[in-house]
Amino acid sequence: MGAVKPFAGAIIAPSSFDDSSAPRDPPRQGLHLEWAYGFRAFDSKSNLVSNSRGELVYPVAGIVVVLDPKARSQRFFLGHTDDVRCLAACEAPDMRDWMVSGQNATLDARGRSTSPHVCVWDSSDPEGGECFTLPLPAGSRAVRTVAFSPCGHFIAAAANDDQHTVSIWDWRARKQLAEAKGGPNAILQIKFSPTNSGHSYELFSVGVKHAQVWQWEKGSASLKGKRVALSAGGFALQTWNCVTFTSTGSALIGGNDGTMLLVKAGSGAASKSYPSTAAGAKASKVWSLCSYDGGVVAGLSNHSVTVFDNKLSPLKSFSFDFGVTAVWASHDSKDLLVGTQGGQVYEMTGALDAEVQGGSVQGRFKPLSHGHMDGELWAAAQSPDGRRAWTAGEDNQLLAWDLQSHELLARTVISDKKARAPLVRKAATSSTCPPNQCARALELSPDGHHLAMGTNDGALTVLDAESLARVVHVDLNSYGQRQVIGQQGNWIQAMAFSPSGHLLAVGTHGSAIVLLSPARGYKVVASITSHHSFISTLDWSADGETLRSNCGAYELLFHSVDAEAGGSVTARQITSASAVRDVQWATQHCPISWGSLGVVPESDGSFVNGVCLSPDGTLLASARDDGRVALYRYPAPAHHASQCRLYRGHSSHVTAARFSRDGRRLLSTGGHDLALLSWTVDEEQRQGEQGRTHTIEG
Repeated sequence: MGAVKPFAGAIIAPSSFDDSSAPRDPPRQGLHLEWAYGFRAFDSKSNLVSNSRGELVYPVAGIVVVLDPKARSQRFFLGHTDDVRCLAACEAPDMRDWMVSGQNATLDARGRSTSPHVCVWDSSDPEGGECFTLPLPAGSRAVRTVAFSPCGHFIAAAANDDQHTVSIWDWRARKQLAEAKGGPNAILQIKFSPTNSGHSYELFSVGVKHAQVWQWEKGSASLKGKRVALSAGGFALQTWNCVTFTSTGSALIGGNDGTMLLVKAGSGAASKSYPSTAAGAKASKVWSLCSYDGGVVAGLSNHSVTVFDNKLSPLKSFSFDFGVTAVWASHDSKDLLVGTQGGQVYEMTGALDAEVQGGSVQGRFKPLSHGHMDGELWAAAQSPDGRRAWTAGEDNQLLAWDLQSHELLARTVISDKKARAPLVRKAATSSTCPPNQCARALELSPDGHHLAMGTNDGALTVLDAESLARVVHVDLNSYGQRQVIGQQGNWIQAMAFSPSGHLLAVGTHGSAIVLLSPARGYKVVASITSHHSFISTLDWSADGETLRSNCGAYELLFHSVDAEAGGSVTARQITSASAVRDVQWATQHCPISWGSLGVVPESDGSFVNGVCLSPDGTLLASARDDGRVALYRYPAPAHHASQCRLYRGHSSHVTAARFSRDGRRLLSTGGHDLALLSWTVDEEQRQGEQGRTHTIEG
């Protein structure tokens, strides 16, 4: 933003504002993380485990969830500062509550990359128990995989630096004991052999064209590695995703070609290859492997799990909606945990019993979690009673949530129309889906009947909020100012119903605001083309007669909206900010406006993606690019040094933060982390790491 401030003349305080009484201290109230919706599966595998209490442990965004499936409750480990990329559980009998997790490097206040770190922590008390933090060297970029030694005294970690360094640590002493270069290719999983003695340890690491066995002697700083011998058996070098160990102590590694390769313990020589699917079935990538008393379980990319006996003969298989990225056998060897690409987490009770046959899991095992799986997550809406929410992502999924039971109520596709994802995307997204199957805006009508969704191909789809059936589809590209091929791709980021529900305002990346009439089947009744860049946020006045908006050029514009005889609508720009200084606004979603400009850093006008005012008008939440939700007292004008409370949970830019209508809950969405986080608003700020006070200069 810097010296360019096109909004400067539009920022005028209300005539009744008393500058001397404006709040500068942080709010008394605070946020408490209630529930994390999702499961990190889009770039991580073999990251679902259980502890001695039967709780499920898995990462979401920048946190690790400890889920009690019986009590249907979550607790959280909050010791990370960025994406949690890997997770492993200790298997020593007296240490099964201990977890080790690794993260990406994060950025400091100056935008410089910091060192990633490993956390070793007690899942029986994730929020207040012991935590041992082990920083990796600068330049490590990320911790890709971690593992406990069988005795639980040591951990191994593989970094994502240029040489994919493998290191061994005495985690209680916070001391690195040995390290070695893993090679030029990414290491995806590392594990200690269960046959290790008290002094000699063998490890296996697998990855992209990487399969290696390591030897380490306790007390030695030397870690020696050698490649798994493949050529003698005629086995090809490929991407190996996972490793586990058979009942004889041999390593079993799973590859992209659909085979599982047996590597003899001690020799490092591959001896035999086994198919991961039953005879006659198409080969599928092996994404996760785990052992149990009766054999081995494989999670496959073809949406299935195969259970093998100790001779690696297939016993049964289960089919899922998405590819299986994580499998974990419980300690009693009867229950199976399964994580899928679709953000689903299953606890399959008794699945490893011989009596439980295979087949589809639908109707037999209920997923405990769901989530989004591609691109970014921006779009969320809540019901008026605060009991339901909807999210739409860039993965062709529209999900309906029960905020009380935390269950998925319904799932549908954003569009069933096939299209091709452009080579050069018009929207800044990493999604592999075509633009018509990606959405970044959702808005619920005031009566709760209709759900409006804006897609990345510049179209509006209106659905029945209960059934998710399509009501109407309107292409808004022709109203955009931006000249693009075929006038397509003026994607939609901002929408707002007027308080009465008589009009829907849609802001497009065609630098236009389009007004539609719900009563007339969402017919376009007016368009506004005063902005010079894409529309980012919108607010209606309480009486529905004035509209304000922000755009990518940091403009704050006002328009009067007049309904005329016959149902036509006229929208005129209001060029005098003084004329609207005392307007009562129904919402506060525009960061660049008088009451919230103090939360936007002068150096970066895009740092805040949106704000939301609590229903009682006392709290202002902001969605920030640094992955944190901030809570201010309202108003927070530009000329104030406003103090806030910051809350970490997301590991990517926070794309939205919205209060429920009763003000008791705040929902936030994370861009690349694809997580929906639900926070309760507490009357008194709780003690601890969350909610630290910071001063933000306006």
